[in-house]
Amino acid sequence: MNVRVRGIYATAITKILIDEGFNITHASQIIKERFNIKDNVIAPDVTVKDVDGKYGIVVIGKYDVGKKVFDVLRQKIGAVYVWKSKLPLHAIYKGVVKEKNNGKCIVDINGVRGILNCNAEPGSEVVVEISKPVLPPSNEVLLSTNYTIYGNYVALIYGLKGRVIFSRHITNPEIKRNLRMIVSLMKISGDWGVKWRSSAILGRVNDLMLDLQQTFEKANKFLDHIKEAPVGKFISEGQFFGILGFDSKARCILDDYRNNVVPTIRYHHALKSMDNNLTQIIDYTEYLMKIGALSRELATQSIFSYIEDLLSEKKLINIEHISLLKGEIIKLTPGHLHKVCKQGDIIHGVLKRVFKGGGYLDGLNVPKEYGDYDLMEFSTSAPIILHKYHSKDGIFKGLYININSYPELSPGVLRYIDLEIDVIVRPNGEVHIIDSEKLKIAYEEKILSKEKYDTIQTIVGSIESVLEREFDYNQLKNISIKDLEEKIQLNRYCI
Repeated sequence: MNVRVRGIYATAITKILIDEGFNITHASQIIKERFNIKDNVIAPDVTVKDVDGKYGIVVIGKYDVGKKVFDVLRQKIGAVYVWKSKLPLHAIYKGVVKEKNNGKCIVDINGVRGILNCNAEPGSEVVVEISKPVLPPSNEVLLSTNYTIYGNYVALIYGLKGRVIFSRHITNPEIKRNLRMIVSLMKISGDWGVKWRSSAILGRVNDLMLDLQQTFEKANKFLDHIKEAPVGKFISEGQFFGILGFDSKARCILDDYRNNVVPTIRYHHALKSMDNNLTQIIDYTEYLMKIGALSRELATQSIFSYIEDLLSEKKLINIEHISLLKGEIIKLTPGHLHKVCKQGDIIHGVLKRVFKGGGYLDGLNVPKEYGDYDLMEFSTSAPIILHKYHSKDGIFKGLYININSYPELSPGVLRYIDLEIDVIVRPNGEVHIIDSEKLKIAYEEKILSKEKYDTIQTIVGSIESVLEREFDYNQLKNISIKDLEEKIQLNRYCI
């Protein structure tokens, strides 16, 4: 089982997979050196790489191997959020058109609504490919009639007759010319187009030619198989596709795996995933650890003292609010650092966010007016963020308590995974829990575990009870995370 690993988590992920018996192929030079891996050109069965935004990883490849890699990483890292495609990516399916409307056809695929650009009449048989992952909670998938047959280095795409295309990772013009030459020598006929996969960069010419020939033979046999395949069945299994989203605890676990290979400060992955400007200072600090000039504890504290100094300049902080249901980064209105303090490796702060007006303040049903501002209080030791909304004249307009993973902070970014459910206090003093149905959907879709779901519910219920029992509305303008931590002991919860 051959796995290619790329991205900022590569050392930690490689350590886990090697310990579990996987073979690492197409390794970067630094990974080869750290793990004493010999050069090889074996095509990977599975690729593990960063997601956009680097808040987690994506696992993609041959279905059975991909699922095994995904399950191993999920088990070993533990504190993760899971978005796994409901249908295998690029699987080929023989179905029947159910509806047609404005050039789009609807094909039912095992309970998932498939959307296909076509003009076929209802009742017509179609052979389609799952062209994009179906990530929860979506039950809709984009389909294509340009289905793909995979080899190790090449893929043949039906309907792209005569075309030669390349993975975006193949950029060298000379390599592209050579790959085009191989296609011209092999004389691929019929309606097949050729796509060279990223693994082709390292393949030997003989291996590339053999793979193209064998894949072309497989593709033509597949056309014969399609005719006999029953309607309503997958004709090919497709690829596994899954995303693991990391919270601060997961990244600390990955820090420890990396530290077993090369000296690593705590919060290495959190800081490197958020702020490229810290890369050199982190690398140098870890070099000092390597030569014995700094302990891990002192190195970590030194980095955090440096970050505190940068934060004290009160720079604008961007806010990365990662949606639990969508797995997407949502950029909120940024804020200027109003207050900040550090205790060890815990940072507590308040951001002042000023609004332009228009719409309503989240959950409060109160108009958002020009000059309204939010005092957004966070602590890297608490799974909540307080939003205290005010008018431009300082009149308190309501409290919004966001429930989230423990926030992570760099000099320019505050990041957390939003857990959908929230607690609010409206101007009339009423306390409400909102969006609980979204959290339930996330649990039912297996994005988060039963343990996390129950813990979140406990936190929300405790906050609601404390607000109703011990605070009146006029006190909420000055409420702090510390007040709630003392009454609920928020830092004992792991979410």
